[in-house]
Amino acid sequence: MSDLEGAQDSRQSTKKWRKVNDWSFKGPLIVLALLFGFFDHILHWGRAPFAAGVAMIIPIIGFRDFWNESRFWVTVALLGALQIPLVIALQPLTDRFEFPFMLAFGILDCALMIAAISWVCLERNGKGG
Repeated sequence: MSDLEGAQDSRQSTKKWRKVNDWSFKGPLIVLALLFGFFDHILHWGRAPFAAGVAMIIPIIGFRDFWNESRFWVTVALLGALQIPLVIALQPLTDRFEFPFMLAFGILDCALMIAAISWVCLERNGKGG
């Protein structure tokens, strides 16, 4: 029985943030960014929703080892629900200050999402719970 527990612990400890700095990830992201830039005036997408969307997509792809765990998806859903009022509140600022504010908001939002998912998923796995 202890061999089974040891194998399960070693499998859980290997779950982590996966590398996203490769072309299988960057290529589609660059294509989407170019399409967004090209169709922005037609689709009337705002800068804040785009930055928040990218800030959610990057951690979801980065933590793909946790896709089969319910606490990961619950965390993502709760963070997504928190994104809605945040985007509504910051929409005037991103429209006023345009790209620099959108970039700063996207980076900070993505870092907070990564920290929250790490705290929920990685800490629990490290403690064996």
